[in-house]
Amino acid sequence: MATKESFRERQMQELEAIKQSIFGNDVEDLRPYNKENTPSQSKPTDIRIMLTPLRDSSNGSSEVYVRTKLHIICPSKYPKVAPKIFLEDTKGISDQLIEELLMELQQQSLLLRGEVMIYELAQSVQAFLLKHNKPPRGSFYDEMLQQKQQREQELLDLQKQRETLERQNRIDEVEKRKEMFKSEVKRREPRRSMSESNRHASSSESSENSSPFHRGYMYPTKCAEHRNSDNLYFHKVGRQIRRGCCLGKVDT
Repeated sequence: MATKESFRERQMQELEAIKQSIFGNDVEDLRPYNKENTPSQSKPTDIRIMLTPLRDSSNGSSEVYVRTKLHIICPSKYPKVAPKIFLEDTKGISDQLIEELLMELQQQSLLLRGEVMIYELAQSVQAFLLKHNKPPRGSFYDEMLQQKQQREQELLDLQKQRETLERQNRIDEVEKRKEMFKSEVKRREPRRSMSESNRHASSSESSENSSPFHRGYMYPTKCAEHRNSDNLYFHKVGRQIRRGCCLGKVDT
């Protein structure tokens, strides 16, 4: 005859396999917590498992339109005594189908008494969900579709933000280069102006030196023959003037 300790050990072994190896984070341990803030090991199994349809490799479809949570509460003498079974937070299935599934699970639990059965019950639920995994006309399908569209829109917005940021960075870089170029032009402008002034001054001086009206050429100290010159006599005053002769070059 099985003892209370052996029932607890079998429950713990089954629970560990369900949580660690099979369903992982989809399992909620509902047993009361102890002082160490962990589920009490002395309490019978009380878990809730999020279940979706079994994967159907035949049609290649991965869309999920239905789901439910299988709530199992085991008595202290489980698996000798069948557990209590509940279906909670069901989406995409009518109430009539939920009642039908629940009755099937209760009958199955009675047949499996004496053996741990949580995994078998969960598989039955998943097979039922696969059979009825069709896009409903109700709000659940609309909600799933809306969530999918929202995720796609979020990804699109994120991509647009990234492109906008990259474009702004390029614009900032161009503006930065323009400012650097303007600063360089302003820095060179004073030296260019000084160079231009020196060049104009040198050109003016050269022009003055080469002009035929330069002071050095206005009154030459030497000249060629006094061409076309002659003497004018003023007898009344007793004066003689040389006409056509360079100043300072009158022959005596």
